[in-house]
Amino acid sequence: MNSVETITHTIFIAEPVAGSEKIKGTPMTYDFYRNKIKGTSPIYAPNYIPEHEELPEKYTCTICKYQYRNSLIPFDELPETWSCPICNAPKSVFRKED
Repeated sequence: MNSVETITHTIFIAEPVAGSEKIKGTPMTYDFYRNKIKGTSPIYAPNYIPEHEELPEKYTCTICKYQYRNSLIPFDELPETWSCPICNAPKSVFRKED
């Protein structure tokens, strides 16, 4: 088994060798979890969207294509010193998506 560290998660990479032949049915996908079970993000997560609220406007970094969409802090309210968390580009290189 191997693992990879990211900024917020540890990803474990493994190959199951026993037990999988006894599993019946379809495995739960993330899409199923979000749409059927209504799994949501915690209130302080950057991708949290309150129920019955429209998605906030999306801004995309023209350098690395990172997308900023946050319902708690609108893009216009970010300080001018804010920079892209991926490539460190300034706020001025972000473009509003339709």
